[in-house]
Amino acid sequence: MTDIFVDPDAEFKIQLYVSKTKEKIVADTSKEALKETYEDIIDIDEYTVTFRYPTFQDNTVISNAAMSLVDGKLTINPTSMRLKRMQSLIKSWTFKDKDGKVTTPNDSLVSQLHPSIANVLSMALEQKMEQLGL
Repeated sequence: MTDIFVDPDAEFKIQLYVSKTKEKIVADTSKEALKETYEDIIDIDEYTVTFRYPTFQDNTVISNAAMSLVDGKLTINPTSMRLKRMQSLIKSWTFKDKDGKVTTPNDSLVSQLHPSIANVLSMALEQKMEQLGL
């Protein structure tokens, strides 16, 4: 029999590599790509972000967060959708605070991620969900 309900324990992981160049913070899901793209990287830190599988309710909440009426027309903000998707589905991560302690993800910390890191992570999340048929 086909299981029609989402397993609340089902999860997937995304590896994220973060570094600094002389000018900016850079991130990628491939360590090799970082090395090839940026010649002046200093150190590469590796992080793991664990996500849970979305439910129908999650998809509804995520979609609603991205929709608004502008001049009587329904608009969708893809950036708001990415933010809400990450906030809703992150179970854990290995990101550390300035004291070197692993932090617990929450909406506020997700919102405070450096844009370079958040963009790479949100795009990787979308790609992984597509691969998994979610």
